[in-house]
Amino acid sequence: MSASPTPTERDDRSADHGLRFWIGVVIGGGVMAYGAVGLVRNIDGSDLVNWLVYLVGADVLHDALVAPALFALGALAARLLPARVRTPITIGCAISAAVLLVGAIPLFGLGGNPNNPTLRPLDYQTAVLTALGIVWGVVLVVTLVAVVGRNVRNSA
Repeated sequence: MSASPTPTERDDRSADHGLRFWIGVVIGGGVMAYGAVGLVRNIDGSDLVNWLVYLVGADVLHDALVAPALFALGALAARLLPARVRTPITIGCAISAAVLLVGAIPLFGLGGNPNNPTLRPLDYQTAVLTALGIVWGVVLVVTLVAVVGRNVRNSA
């Protein structure tokens, strides 16, 4: 049985966590500031308004639909899936969501220009399905290794 950490040990861990947090804030804030300055410098006034509408709309959409849906899926996974397979399946769902988000515009045929066919030169349906197949293939292998590995350890 291990003893609980002393107040000094707890303080050391929280100070370390605080340092990592502030390093992340500095790096992430710098990247965001660089992107915001680049956007403002390289875009017209009407396009800037469109970007701001998109940014606010995406934030509202995320907070109203995406975050609650992911929370509900996570709660469902916690109830239905054994702990050893929960992590790979959850990560697979998150990566799949990112793939679908990135592929959504070309999948729905948006963002193209009939006068410039090079804007969407690829078969995006095949590309997205291939990416999802790879993601879930890896999830399957990792899940099988977790299940089989545990069964082998328990039988030995």
